[in-house]
Amino acid sequence: MSAGQAGGLTSYVQNVGYTQDDQIFLADEVAGTGLSLNLAFIFDELELSVTMSFLDRSKIRLHHQANEQGPLPDDRIRPDGTIDDAGFTYREISPVVAVVPDRSRGSLLVATTTGGWRYYLLQGDVDIWVPFAAGLATTHILEDSRPWKFGLAGSIGLGLTFDVAKPIAIYAQTRFNAILTPTYGPQSDSARTSAEVGESTWSSAVSTMLYTNFAIGIQIAIR
Repeated sequence: MSAGQAGGLTSYVQNVGYTQDDQIFLADEVAGTGLSLNLAFIFDELELSVTMSFLDRSKIRLHHQANEQGPLPDDRIRPDGTIDDAGFTYREISPVVAVVPDRSRGSLLVATTTGGWRYYLLQGDVDIWVPFAAGLATTHILEDSRPWKFGLAGSIGLGLTFDVAKPIAIYAQTRFNAILTPTYGPQSDSARTSAEVGESTWSSAVSTMLYTNFAIGIQIAIR
């Protein structure tokens, strides 16, 4: 078991409507950093792992602005805080504008259950290994009315284990992770906004993210 830090490399929630100063934008939510927890069972070179990462959503990137101006009617704002921007058209903003939202936002939970294999580069009092893993992913924004999404996960990394006193060892690992799920949010919104920014049908159907995590933990050998 281990604990550490995770950090997003790409945005998971993309092309969502956002209002600021009575103007309407399309934005990508920045997947930030947060706590990462891991529990793994090792059988020689084989590994079964459950990981939970909590990534903050404290920044967004505005990349398109609506051609139509004026405040958004209240009935266009959904209970979960997302907006219905049907009928709006957008123009690209250059350069992209990064802003801090005007309300606190729940973290993005990314939970994975994976099976994999450790390729050992060195074994002895100190083990150095490269983990490969694939499995299932679950995502959820920790706010009321937000959906749970289920998809696929994969990772590769580098780990180091050194014995402290049998059967206890300390280990550290870093991993590069990728997830793919159905699009996060209403499919009709995603299809419409993806078309507005010139993305493919595939892009409107799925949400993907790359992220990393680093953790230090304890390994207990059971014979």
